Amino acid sequence: MIRTILAAIFLAIAVFLFFSEVLGFYKFTYVMNRMHAAACGDTVGIGAAVIAAAIVGYKLYANTEKGRLKLAQLQRKLPILGNISQLSSASEFANSMATLLGSGLPMTKAVSITAKTLENYYVSTEVGKLAGKLEEGHALGASMREAAIMPDILTDMVAVGEATGEMEETLSTIGKYYDEEVEVATASALAKLEPALLIGLVGIAGFIVLAVYLAIFDLYGAM
Repeated sequence: MIRTILAAIFLAIAVFLFFSEVLGFYKFTYVMNRMHAAACGDTVGIGAAVIAAAIVGYKLYANTEKGRLKLAQLQRKLPILGNISQLSSASEFANSMATLLGSGLPMTKAVSITAKTLENYYVSTEVGKLAGKLEEGHALGASMREAAIMPDILTDMVAVGEATGEMEETLSTIGKYYDEEVEVATASALAKLEPALLIGLVGIAGFIVLAVYLAIFDLYGAM
């Protein structure tokens, strides 16, 4: 992360030097004034209105039941981040179930409470339905396999725990496994996203440099 920030700073300095030395002060003043005039036109107002409408629309949609489910499903399908979301859900499920079963709660109650603790709304909803399956006499492992909301490894280990009568120990072990998987996946995602982060930092740094120049040129023009 530090390396990325330093690289962004050096690139911003390079942008500054490029505009100052290569284009020349007066040419750069002309370009900046044109950009400033264009930015202050109707385009800015229209763009701001579109962005505001998009944000409001997203908020309204996200507050509906259908919207929450769709966005939660989309979160699990995103490149790179979707894998982290799925692993996190598995970790949350396994650890919560292990803790609740260890405290003496029956399986159905443990599943019902665990569903409410899961961060992803879609997974939370689907896990909540498993409690109903258990009340009907279905096994948890078979119900999870039918719902297909958790990784196969977790589903298989739950079935093994049911068969051996060591559900708490099994879930505790698999929970630790998924904790480590989440850490590995997160580190890998950060490494893959580093170039995009670098570009974003360069863009921000470049914008700051241009803003400083614009302020100088406005002051110069007022003299």
